[in-house]
Amino acid sequence: GMSGLISLYGIDGFMYAVGPMFSFIAILLVVAEPCRNAGKYTLGDILSFRAAAKPVRAVAAISTVTVSLSYLIA
Repeated sequence: GMSGLISLYGIDGFMYAVGPMFSFIAILLVVAEPCRNAGKYTLGDILSFRAAAKPVRAVAAISTVTVSLSYLIA
């Protein structure tokens, strides 16, 4: 895990362990908070906020299923 990475590579391993934590905080501030304030919680809601709802929701559904299936297969 991360502790082994830190013990083997020192400060480089520490930076590898800390990087995802800071990027997660940045994503929370930049993406998640505006979506929550707008009342949009799903990918389809966010994408159809400014475009025609039906085609955008279909594309969002297809992309969500595609990504989910690729994770299930891998």
